Amino acid sequence: MDEIINRIIEVEKKAQSMTEQSRQGLETAKKDIKNKIAKLEKEYAEAAEEVLQITQEEQQAEAQREKAEIETAFKTANEKLDNAYLAGRDNWIEEIVSRTINK
Repeated sequence: MDEIINRIIEVEKKAQSMTEQSRQGLETAKKDIKNKIAKLEKEYAEAAEEVLQITQEEQQAEAQREKAEIETAFKTANEKLDNAYLAGRDNWIEEIVSRTINK
């Protein structure tokens, strides 16, 4: 009888030990998962920030290119307008004077 009781006590102690090991393993796994999640969140945030930075730089470069194109087009149009004015100025003045006097 004592042998059975001792065996039961021994089995109970092993069960408690196994339960404690499982609990510790579970706690360790939870901590590991929590750390991995934090690491992944940090990596994701860093990657997103990098993509955002690259996108902003690309958009800024594109805006600068467009601005340069618009300025070039404006200068070209302004030069054409100045040339047209210089070419037709004398004729326009004569026409205005002629119409004004002849009315």
